[in-house]
Amino acid sequence: MEKFDLATFSLVLEHIENLDHIFSECAKAIKADGLLYIGELHPYKQYAGSKARFESSGEMHYPDCYTHSISAFIQTAKKNNFRLLDLNEFYDAENDLPRILTLLFKKR
Repeated sequence: MEKFDLATFSLVLEHIENLDHIFSECAKAIKADGLLYIGELHPYKQYAGSKARFESSGEMHYPDCYTHSISAFIQTAKKNNFRLLDLNEFYDAENDLPRILTLLFKKR
């Protein structure tokens, strides 16, 4: 299996119920000292009722969403041989809740 220096996820993992499967597959595919970057809707927004949606042909669609806590991301990563390098929260100007959570992990 080819190994990679970097894997990224952007607004995807909220639609995946089993984080352990994702992290274990990343652990297989990423080289030692490789990076895993995650950018997701912040769980605080989800706790407040926000979820992904899109409009198509005038109809609103709501795909399945799963709320993963910050500790779920970090503990699942740790279990799969990743360590946290950086965590950031990004806010909208008009909202007190953070909108986006980013996490950067390094494979051990």
